[in-house]
Amino acid sequence: MPANDDRGGRTTQPNNDLEAVCPEEIRRLLLTYRQASVAMALSERTVWNLVASGKLASVRINRSVRIPVAAIEAFIQAQTDGSNE
Repeated sequence: MPANDDRGGRTTQPNNDLEAVCPEEIRRLLLTYRQASVAMALSERTVWNLVASGKLASVRINRSVRIPVAAIEAFIQAQTDGSNE
């Protein structure tokens, strides 16, 4: 339930428990396809294709697929080093 602000209006709550606990202290380690696409400035489809081709690592947890931030950083580094085959 949203809290009330000093003026009697409603304030918005953080959209997840992570932000409520410590928004700046914990860095996300795994991203959704959408979050990864925003972080990489690519389309979701391109990120999906990179994962499907094995060029970008992913992690499956139950029915969810997430992309590790470390995998994104390694992919970008490999592209920067000129080893993009």
